[in-house]
Amino acid sequence: MQAKYKTVADDIEKQVLSGLFSDTRKLPTEDELIEIYAVSRNTIRNAIDVLVRKGIIIPIQGSGMFLRSLFSDDCVNLENFLGLTKAFPNKKIGTKVLEFKEIEADEKLAYIMQCDVGTPIHYIERLRLVDNVPYVIEYSYYNKLLIPYLNMEILRG
Repeated sequence: MQAKYKTVADDIEKQVLSGLFSDTRKLPTEDELIEIYAVSRNTIRNAIDVLVRKGIIIPIQGSGMFLRSLFSDDCVNLENFLGLTKAFPNKKIGTKVLEFKEIEADEKLAYIMQCDVGTPIHYIERLRLVDNVPYVIEYSYYNKLLIPYLNMEILRG
């Protein structure tokens, strides 16, 4: 069973996609949404948070919640991101490896990666290209004890 706030967020998203708020580009107020959905203020706030993270709306303090332009060929939704290849199925995705080396986990990295200090780690810095245009730099860390073998061919893929 889905949480109530997710159900509310899904319904509002459907309404936005159907064009319900196209004329004003503004959602009803928080109080109006509470009444419409017969839920608590906390449920509405959680639903709004989901819509903000999905890039569907933008809240403006004291003014309300406004629709963002939903679709752009040059943007990805980090809420549901499954990789550049899936985000841009009709574009050429390229990779340029900027740095590839082995490091040892310091205290902070060991904590984040849940390994021991001194554990060998693959450090990778890659420039990702979309249609040969630089798009994002990725910084990746892989525990070498779990992923013992990486090479340039794998990193470019």
